[in-house]
Amino acid sequence: MAERKRELSRRAFLRMAAGTATVAVAAACVPVAPVGTGQTSTPADSTPGQEAQAIAFWHTFSTDPTRSQIGKVAEDFNAANDVYEMETVFVEFGTYTEKLLPSIVAGNPPDLALSTGMIDAPPWGLANQIVPMDDFLAASQNLSMDMFVPYTQTALTYDGKFWGIPFLPDTRFLHMNVDAMEEVGLDPTQPPQTWDDLWDYAHKLDRGSAPNWERVGFSPTWGNTWPWTIAWTNGASFVDENNNFTFNTPEIIETAAWYKEWVDYYGLASLQAFASTFGPGAQDPFTSGINPLQVNGVWYPDRIKNQNPDMRVAYSMIPYKTTPASWGAGHPFVIPVNSGSPDGAWTFIEYTMSYDTLLEWIQVTGRMVGRMDVMEDAQLMESKEHWPVAVESIRVTRERPLVPEVPAWYGLVNLAFNEVWEGVKTPEQALNDAQAAVEQELANYRATQQ
Repeated sequence: MAERKRELSRRAFLRMAAGTATVAVAAACVPVAPVGTGQTSTPADSTPGQEAQAIAFWHTFSTDPTRSQIGKVAEDFNAANDVYEMETVFVEFGTYTEKLLPSIVAGNPPDLALSTGMIDAPPWGLANQIVPMDDFLAASQNLSMDMFVPYTQTALTYDGKFWGIPFLPDTRFLHMNVDAMEEVGLDPTQPPQTWDDLWDYAHKLDRGSAPNWERVGFSPTWGNTWPWTIAWTNGASFVDENNNFTFNTPEIIETAAWYKEWVDYYGLASLQAFASTFGPGAQDPFTSGINPLQVNGVWYPDRIKNQNPDMRVAYSMIPYKTTPASWGAGHPFVIPVNSGSPDGAWTFIEYTMSYDTLLEWIQVTGRMVGRMDVMEDAQLMESKEHWPVAVESIRVTRERPLVPEVPAWYGLVNLAFNEVWEGVKTPEQALNDAQAAVEQELANYRATQQ
């Protein structure tokens, strides 16, 4: 394991964290309900025999190992302190927002929640639905902004405030079928670096011909690849530093044309016919061997092992035109306005974000975490084959910029790229239309504010 300072015992850590939380709550200029026993200076000062304060954390972890591991974290937290008793509450992702936000409005939210996305947290903050984390961080002796994964610092900051603690970031990178590569004389230790390399590698891996492909080397329309991700690798930006939309720049138009070139090569009908058969397990295009080069998320290597344990896989960064880049979303901790115990919520956050707790989280779940020092742990680098690439990728990962007036602007980008590769419009037409559409949405919003 990488050398690091000896951490406090879990009980001593909680004693310090509770003091931090109380100071931060006192400093925060937000409406909060009475916090009960959490107002004591430290957990160690609680009255002997006094019952621990019940607090709740809402999450969307529907399956193991993440669901069982968050339960274990809560159990360990409860055993390590005398003041708080954390209950984890699962809520279906599809109904999560429609349950969480009304509970905040009604004044009876959970003490702590998981946001549905990194860039979802700032709009909740601007709507006075969650509290900023700045005062908590300023008072903390355990956490600081510079510990966090770089893109999460940007994604969670808006209007001069930091709106969440990045628990679970993610990233995307290239997954390569080693047997398929070796079969055609490609060296998986020398992966494709550029767009041109990717084109050459993919077509060496192809098998068959249109319209009857047996194997498709690579398609940017498959896996977990999105137009903004690939455009970023071409030096593009969809939103400038002044929050102006820039959908029809030469870099984005070129990226749309690049997508079209791939689709034309394989044939739209052929790709759609293949995609109609995709699903989990034996129907997964990568693990079944149909698609030997695929961009997917950091969660995917563990899924590959479950679906095809004997499959040999190599990993690399997403090939780029001008700039290495990737996309990350993920989930931060947020504390709702009128949380019954914001100090208890913060104490649980600090416990969960401690080095050892996060290291165990990665080892058990395979998911990335919000602290870079934990992500760079030498034990992880040596024990997980994909981890060095995942860490390299997350260093250049971005989140879609937040524009509060048109928060779902990326839907127009997706539509434009679909129109291009389906042959409905040229890249220039599609992206000029998308630019006009987003500007109209922006104008419509501003008209409602007059």
